[in-house]
Amino acid sequence: EAIAGGTEDGDNQDDSYAHKLERRETSPKKVNKIPKTGAAEQLTPEEYGNEAHQKRIREGLKQMAQLADGNGNERKVTVVSATQSVVSGISYNYRLTFADDEEKRVCLLNVWERAWLKDKDEAVKVKFECPAASEKQRTKRSVCAGCPGGLSEEELGKPEHQERINKILSFHGYTRDNDFKVLSASQQVVAGLKYTYTVQHNGKQCELGSWERAWLEASQPEEAYKYSYSCSNRRRRSAIPGSVRALTDDELVNSEH
Repeated sequence: EAIAGGTEDGDNQDDSYAHKLERRETSPKKVNKIPKTGAAEQLTPEEYGNEAHQKRIREGLKQMAQLADGNGNERKVTVVSATQSVVSGISYNYRLTFADDEEKRVCLLNVWERAWLKDKDEAVKVKFECPAASEKQRTKRSVCAGCPGGLSEEELGKPEHQERINKILSFHGYTRDNDFKVLSASQQVVAGLKYTYTVQHNGKQCELGSWERAWLEASQPEEAYKYSYSCSNRRRRSAIPGSVRALTDDELVNSEH
């Protein structure tokens, strides 16, 4: 009886041990979510929908002059997908669409952050790429990073341009004279927005410039807006229709040429 009892106890112990093994083997394994260096980690809608990512997207688009439409209103942006990867810092890629884009192109915004760098321009690098628009769309809205685009008379008539011209003149201690006239103007995306106005001022042809990087307004206000003013002593010459005239060295270095 003692042997029989001992065998039964032993069987119970073996069954209990086997049960413990079975439970341990079938328990779910923890997933290691630490991203590997260089590997892109897909972000969920809940993750890229949080305020940190939304702010990063807004600041990046603002830096690339893509946040506002032609009237200065903030554009409605939809995030299609997003990834992050560890590459000597953290690189974020956002695939975006804009509500005002009739072709519904999917654009890519890349924000590369290296928080340890003291130079603000190097600590955060932003790139923006968008598929080329069709000819119809380009005539309606043309955006070319680095390419100067001429402004129409209708655009120049908007208060924002007139106020900007007044700020440039005031910064350099000038005001408009009676003969003041805007001859031409252009805007260019160069790590922000650069506006150039060729004007007739005080009997001279002058070039007024405004380089605007609004995202620096809080951290480096003195660098956020740069105003330039330069003039040529020569008046704009009138040309006889059909005649040929050699351009001077001063004229050739003018931005229009």
